Amino acid sequence: MRFCEILLILLNLAILLRPLFAFSRRWRWADLLPLALLAMLIVHLIVEGYRWQMVPLYLLSLVLGLLAGNRLRHPAGTTRTLPPTRRTYLGVVLGLIWLVPAAALPILFPVPVLPAPDGPYAVGSRTYYLRDETRDEPFTPDPADKREIMVQVWYPAGDNRGAPAAPYIEGLSIAAPVIAARLDLPGFLLDHLNLVRTHVQQDVPVASNGAPFPVILFSHGLRGLRQQNTALFISLASHGYVVVSTDHTYGNILTIFPDNRVVFYDEALAFPPGLSVVAAGKRLVNTWSQDNRFVLDQLTVWQDTAGHPLSGRVDLGRVGLAGHSTGGGTAVETCGRDSRCQAVAVLDGWIEAVSEEVVAAGLAQPAIYLKTDEWLSPENSAAGAALITHSSGAVYQVTIAGAAHFDFSDLPLFSPLSPLLGLSGSINSQRALEIVNGYVLAFFDQTLKGQPAPLLTNDSSRFPEVTFEGP
Repeated sequence: MRFCEILLILLNLAILLRPLFAFSRRWRWADLLPLALLAMLIVHLIVEGYRWQMVPLYLLSLVLGLLAGNRLRHPAGTTRTLPPTRRTYLGVVLGLIWLVPAAALPILFPVPVLPAPDGPYAVGSRTYYLRDETRDEPFTPDPADKREIMVQVWYPAGDNRGAPAAPYIEGLSIAAPVIAARLDLPGFLLDHLNLVRTHVQQDVPVASNGAPFPVILFSHGLRGLRQQNTALFISLASHGYVVVSTDHTYGNILTIFPDNRVVFYDEALAFPPGLSVVAAGKRLVNTWSQDNRFVLDQLTVWQDTAGHPLSGRVDLGRVGLAGHSTGGGTAVETCGRDSRCQAVAVLDGWIEAVSEEVVAAGLAQPAIYLKTDEWLSPENSAAGAALITHSSGAVYQVTIAGAAHFDFSDLPLFSPLSPLLGLSGSINSQRALEIVNGYVLAFFDQTLKGQPAPLLTNDSSRFPEVTFEGP
């Protein structure tokens, strides 16, 4: 919870308990608590912002603040020296019965806290619409449809004075109910996500010092979204990487185009009847891999276009791929088919969906596989083992004890109920983020920047939860 929210709960509790000590002159100072409560409520609304999870606490704060404030208008008298009555105790009990769920709601659905950038750069972000005129859209029947995607770029920022903060999720009023449904939650539960402090500023210039920067392309998981690993992107960008995350249309939870068209995930399109799950997964990975190669082509155009924000700022001789789940399989597929990829980070990737040709040939590039103990399933684990066996590039394996599939994304930060919702394992969600971000950064620092990474030398002292295997 945020600082003012915590203080509101504590002030409400203090005011509720104040009548139990009304007979004691030592507690007269507590008569000023209602004023402090109302002042804190105003500060919270101005500084931190309204969110619906706080409404029951807002109501309690107003009622207690106004009722208890009446004491300030009465001089001290004999009634103040009397011990609490049954009516007093009843009022306290009823107030506490209201306070417990009122406080629990914002605790169970907090404003997620993203780690602050830990590198030397501030972070900026831009979003682009791309249309590939050379490719038909494979997930619609209209032959006139061409492949359309949205990409978001996180990058080391230059002059960021006065720039607005970037939202966590663009188009949240449309996206929040869809994401909530994806998590089997009521549609209104995630309306507060854009109160998240992203530590990112919108549309600021790319830094010139240190440019050109290595590029990392990221692919989300099935029914994911391009912002699902924002904590990772912020960390990488602050350390001097340009990170490009793609919304793979029809495989992500939704895509919002600049003309306000909204395309939602459709199970029947992604996994059509008559096609096995693995075969449908291979079709998704193949399409998404083509998206990645199209994005790399577009980056080349931007790099060579005078006046473009990324012109002269990206080093397309140092390109890494990364992805989670289906996106992890996509990263492998892309690197197996495009020599522009120089390294790949796979976050609990769906390797079964990678083509047989790429698995059989293996990867020539260095690769790091961060995974759960199960690695999705025995069949997927076997496919991963075959890929690793056939690969000639250096392979690092990082198994995180207590992690579940979504611990490799930001999603467990949405609620401490995430283990019950199947969004996380027994590991602390912030700790899981620290591990994932630490290993991915170390891997790309070593492979794309040539910087030695002690974390990749089986040094388990920093993360004892990790089982590490190196080349």
